[in-house]
Amino acid sequence: MSALGVTVALLVWAAFLLLVSMWRQVHSSWNLPPGPFPLPIIGNLFQLELKNVPKSFTRLAQRFGPVFTLYVGSQRVVVMHGYKAV
Repeated sequence: MSALGVTVALLVWAAFLLLVSMWRQVHSSWNLPPGPFPLPIIGNLFQLELKNVPKSFTRLAQRFGPVFTLYVGSQRVVVMHGYKAV
């Protein structure tokens, strides 16, 4: 195979793995609390202000309710925000 053929094959394989990963995340979270849609591998890290995480949690709780799901990397985390949620 030429170098172009190998490159195309690798890109198709990477796209396939990305789609399978996204499909598994969507279908495995049916019984979980709502939350923002995670990106593959990095999860919701770009949606969190790492210098002020409580402010990020407050903003997400206003949008999704006091109990919501986040992905930190590929690790699923259920957050309970506020005294009423606990």
